[in-house]
Amino acid sequence: ADPRAVPGWSGRMLLQAGSDPFQIFHPSDQSSMDTEASADLYTSARYRLGLPEGSRELKSGDGLPLEANADLLGAVSFSKGCYVGQELTTRTHFTGVIRRRMMPVVVASPVDASCAVPDAPIYRLVATTGKRQGKRPIGWLRGVARRTAVGSHDQQLGIALLRLADTADAVKSGDLLWSRLSTIDSLPDEATEVKHLEDGVILRPFVPSWWPKDIAPDLPSNLQ
Repeated sequence: ADPRAVPGWSGRMLLQAGSDPFQIFHPSDQSSMDTEASADLYTSARYRLGLPEGSRELKSGDGLPLEANADLLGAVSFSKGCYVGQELTTRTHFTGVIRRRMMPVVVASPVDASCAVPDAPIYRLVATTGKRQGKRPIGWLRGVARRTAVGSHDQQLGIALLRLADTADAVKSGDLLWSRLSTIDSLPDEATEVKHLEDGVILRPFVPSWWPKDIAPDLPSNLQ
């Protein structure tokens, strides 16, 4: 079974020999469900729960395992070792200071997921003027899924590494989270505002359903 045993993601089944597990979950869709569609559903479901995987989303040497929610997934031990980065990972855990985390976002307007560049910077903008709030990015968009219906939701989802405090403050203030998906280059410092929001996309972050309540209490906890 998938070790990322969070509600709504994985489980185990005992089946008779020769049984088709696909018939249990999608008995009416079997003839029309192709490999590509199955992969899209998998990615959307994974993003909805904020589960990063692969080198495009988990960049080597950039960030801590805890920022990828390894502590919440039971994917790291704080009582045994030794492994590379153990001291920093353990110290971060016991001080309780994790400023960034991978979390899901809703892509407000449809985009071609194949054109999205991994690690595109995300900026905080004043909704009425497009003025930048701060010079540094508020986060980085690590992936965008093709638009698929997952459960009762029919929205395009992504996954991003976000600064939790800055993101919560932006949501509280009604500011926008905005990203250009076509480049990993940051906006120049002299670009104090974004005049054409349509040159990028607006992102709406939300807390995965399985996160403990105290991880990001000031962020919305459902798809919007």
